[in-house]
Amino acid sequence: MPAAAPAAPTEAALEEQVRSRARFRRALSGTAAGVFARGTAVATNLVSIPIVLRYLGPVEFGIWATITSLSALFSFSDLGLGNGLVNALASTRAGEDRARAAQYVSSTAALLAALSVLPPIFFAIFVGTSDVLTVFGGSSVTSARSITLALGAFSGCLAVAMPLGIAQRVQLGLQYSAGSQLWSAAANLASFVALLGGVALSLRLPWLVLGYFGAPLIVQAANLVLLARRHDWARPRWALVHPATARLLLREGAMFFVLQICTALIFSSDNLIVSRLLGVESVTALAVPSRLFSLATVAIGLAVGPLWPAYGEARARGDFAWIRKALRYSSIAVVGTALAVSLPLVFAGPWLVRIWAGLQSPPSTSLLLWLAAFTVAFALSSALGTVMNGLGILKPQVICGIATATLTLLLKLTLGHNFGLEGIAAATTLGLLLFSVLPFLFILPAHLRRLHSETSNHP
Repeated sequence: MPAAAPAAPTEAALEEQVRSRARFRRALSGTAAGVFARGTAVATNLVSIPIVLRYLGPVEFGIWATITSLSALFSFSDLGLGNGLVNALASTRAGEDRARAAQYVSSTAALLAALSVLPPIFFAIFVGTSDVLTVFGGSSVTSARSITLALGAFSGCLAVAMPLGIAQRVQLGLQYSAGSQLWSAAANLASFVALLGGVALSLRLPWLVLGYFGAPLIVQAANLVLLARRHDWARPRWALVHPATARLLLREGAMFFVLQICTALIFSSDNLIVSRLLGVESVTALAVPSRLFSLATVAIGLAVGPLWPAYGEARARGDFAWIRKALRYSSIAVVGTALAVSLPLVFAGPWLVRIWAGLQSPPSTSLLLWLAAFTVAFALSSALGTVMNGLGILKPQVICGIATATLTLLLKLTLGHNFGLEGIAAATTLGLLLFSVLPFLFILPAHLRRLHSETSNHP
């Protein structure tokens, strides 16, 4: 008896296959654009640093570097509202609910506009209560007035950037990651051109700061205008600001804000602890090999980032099969990337550090092994954390984040005191594995089952 022919896929199944391929395609294009944007940022930094150093001299360059580094410190000054907007828009994409999306955009824009007054107030208080020459290490080469004006330019640009940055968050929420990354690359190039122009015109420090941080604002404004022309609902309107929506965004944004602080404590505390426990000369011995392994962590972040809004859209459509498939594929990809980059560095690390950075004392094999283990742990944590972000599973992450930050810091102090640099690298790795990765492996399946059940019962 001949075998029965397989049943033809239904129209709904075909549509879901098309959506599944589109999500992966958008994620891959976002990753490729992210690599280009990151490469642009690295290249412009490599070119501009020696030019600015020769122009300003070591004293003013140190002030310049300190002020520009503040942008990373204030990267989460939006209190997590940008991340909350990404999740909110991802959920509206499934139902094409443009009216709701417009409320989210307008409410977020109003909140960011209100928060934008904080950076100038903060720096005004700082300048009014501090000796800026002492804080920034100035001398007769640089006047306190010059530093104050530079800080004013920076804080003013930061205030304007907060509401303008909503355009890229909208693009991420709509899974236009590639477009968002290309606009980032354009902003980096604008900063670079403005900086070189300032040097060519022999402008002083405050004008260089204004050009460096002000030029990207033009790019961000252009992005917002073009986005609003393409999607009229994405144009912020005061009439669409909704108090209940604003409260929802603030509540979710607050959890993202806590997560960002925890992440900063976990990953950015090593140099401070090394300096405190082992002396400032030991900071370089850890920072240089860590920078090598950061090649993998940057690639991992670029790979999983575009999947965040895709998970949110898939949840809204009830496509949990795609979520599980994407999680499986992304986990294998990022762990494979971590291993492919880290294992060669364990063997070639001492030689690379000596050739690249000129360090005469190469890192130990045990330190390199712990850095490799951290890279793998970071890869798995990123894959799991991204799907939890996209699905809105935030409270468990906040609990784990606080526990990881607190206990990892204690481990770093304890193991660093007893085992030196290897102890600090081990503490970061063990803290991430024990207090984040392992809990996520138990928490995520349970929440996936719950969300799937809720979606099935309330189609």
